[in-house]
Amino acid sequence: MIAIQSMFIIIGYSVLILFLYLVIAFIVGTVKKNNGLMDVFYGPGYFVIAVSSLILYFIANNEINIRQIIVTLLVFIWALRLYCIKKFYSSLHISRNCDIYRFFPRLVHQYN
Repeated sequence: MIAIQSMFIIIGYSVLILFLYLVIAFIVGTVKKNNGLMDVFYGPGYFVIAVSSLILYFIANNEINIRQIIVTLLVFIWALRLYCIKKFYSSLHISRNCDIYRFFPRLVHQYN
């Protein structure tokens, strides 16, 4: 029973940490007047959840399993992939003098 209560506490704090992360992302997008930045922030949000859950689990139970570390590293790789893809596509929208417009007009038209 204690493990289930501990799990719900970890999930609750992880959601709170994610909420604060997304509020910071919203503030950055509002200050820069570009809410498209949210697309760049959502990928690392998965990593924020994974790391916060791992840290909170360690604080609650004083142990970490190697499986948890491997899963967190895999989530980091996935979040990095999402971040890089969104960063690449957002750079397509911003720079209009790029040569990619000449060589791949269908791709540019599809993502604009």
